[in-house]
Amino acid sequence: MSGKRKGGNRSADDIGREIRAELRSIIRQAIDLRKPIEEFELDPEIPEGMPRFYVRFNRDRPIRFTGLRQGADLLRLPDERIQDAALGFAKSVWHLKDRLKKWVRVTGGADDIETWARGSHDLRICGDLANRKKHGGSDNLSGLDPQIESVAFDTSKSG
Repeated sequence: MSGKRKGGNRSADDIGREIRAELRSIIRQAIDLRKPIEEFELDPEIPEGMPRFYVRFNRDRPIRFTGLRQGADLLRLPDERIQDAALGFAKSVWHLKDRLKKWVRVTGGADDIETWARGSHDLRICGDLANRKKHGGSDNLSGLDPQIESVAFDTSKSG
């Protein structure tokens, strides 16, 4: 049985289950962010002899425009859905330390999770991104002042 123990404290087993669930979520988020966009759709309104397929980023009605007929290996665009997914991933990674701190406290461990997390350059970058998203700024823990301003699409294997 999970939930609260007497006195409102969660057990190490409860917190351990939460940590495992968070880790599974972090792995799923990382996999989703690495997947290529593979949905293409034919636009029957475009005449033959013109590029008639477009990348289907989502299920919204496509916006009609002309251009981008030149070959490009890297295309940078703002894409808030992908940016939010990347920031959500950073937030999940950074905040995992909160459950780890609870687990250490409940199990009587002596590890200082906060010091350990701040000792990792990669985790500090996640912290900066998470705090910028949540608070509109960060303490610049990493010293890099990281921001996600656009998304780069590798189109080198398109065609």
